[in-house]
Amino acid sequence: MEEDEDQYADLEAQIEAVESDIDLLNQRMQVPAREQVAVAGAVVTIDRSGKLRIERNLLKPADKARFAHAEKAAARAAMGGPRIHSAALVRRLTAHRTLALQAELVQQPMTAAIALTHRLVLDTFYSGSAWKRAALQIEVHATALKDQGADLEGCQAAATLAAHRKSLEERLPDDPDALLSWLAKQSGGDLLAILAYCVAVTVDGVQSGEGPSPLDPLAEAVQLDMRRWWQAKADTYFASVSKARILEVVREAVSPEAASALALMKKAPLSKAAEARVATTGWLPSLLRTEAAS
Repeated sequence: MEEDEDQYADLEAQIEAVESDIDLLNQRMQVPAREQVAVAGAVVTIDRSGKLRIERNLLKPADKARFAHAEKAAARAAMGGPRIHSAALVRRLTAHRTLALQAELVQQPMTAAIALTHRLVLDTFYSGSAWKRAALQIEVHATALKDQGADLEGCQAAATLAAHRKSLEERLPDDPDALLSWLAKQSGGDLLAILAYCVAVTVDGVQSGEGPSPLDPLAEAVQLDMRRWWQAKADTYFASVSKARILEVVREAVSPEAASALALMKKAPLSKAAEARVATTGWLPSLLRTEAAS
């Protein structure tokens, strides 16, 4: 009987060790720490729709093993004294706590909004492993748009976003540990303003085809009018389309007579002439139009 108990104790110890390793593996599947990012690489592919996809923060096997060893050592050191509960029991108890917290948040919408903002701000404004200070399992992937064209970096929308970010960065606490309590003290309007920025930079409507987009309902919801943000110019549009298309645009936006007057021009001067003709018309290509811009 004693031999059976010893074997059972050995098996339980082995199970706990495996469970601890699984926990570490699950942690490493999340956002990497700053030191991992420094040696990580990326793989660039093109999916079936022709859209560019970038998988970042990929580690070489040797680096992955080195970080795994360091994290395991740190986890064991952090445990300090002898274990009181088995790993399985700890998971079960904390699952109960998690479920109870979810039930509380359902009844406290403002606290839930604070928690969401907290998680998004940690990802958006703080670097390294600041995300570990949040309880919510939400990841922020800011959409990279500058690579789509040289005119994007200096456009009005980019300047507007940059101004919002600068204003928010000046107000946020330097210490990410102080962020949650700081957010809880903000007014509802200020909280929503911070949340709005963090949500906005995750929007991704870039596509290769000219059909419907998942962006369409959101564009309608905010009454997006691209005439406020974009204008057909030689470098932003006309240089990238054919002469026939340029004349078609002038015909639609101005008049058939205006298009006919430009028909014999070469591409470069035609692009400049078309820019001047449509400048005050508010013309937009169909894929930029919404009901607000019709």
